[in-house]
Amino acid sequence: MCAGCPGGRAVSKATAWLNLHGMKPAVLKELQRRTGRRAKLSVFGDRWVLTSRTGRREVFDDVEALAGALLGQGLVDRDASAGTPADATLEQLLEVGGGAGRPRPDPGELVTALLAGAGRPE
Repeated sequence: MCAGCPGGRAVSKATAWLNLHGMKPAVLKELQRRTGRRAKLSVFGDRWVLTSRTGRREVFDDVEALAGALLGQGLVDRDASAGTPADATLEQLLEVGGGAGRPRPDPGELVTALLAGAGRPE
């Protein structure tokens, strides 16, 4: 929940997991690395912000929506989502990273799975 928002709001499982495990800054940095100079990514409170080179800003509640926008606007290459470890889905990576004694997935693995999931037709 954002300090400026009374009552809060529901977020996706992936967004909640990133917040809970303190991985939001690392995932943001990895997404920015893959976006390069095509756009600027940041956070505002508990939301994700995409700023285009022209200054247009879009605000997203969930990381999956941000990933979808990045792919949809051609800001990351579609092949940036290829090669997830053993074709792990984001859901599988979050489950592995949630158990005691199991290593957390690194930001690169999370972003690759996130982009792969956003690029799949529903």
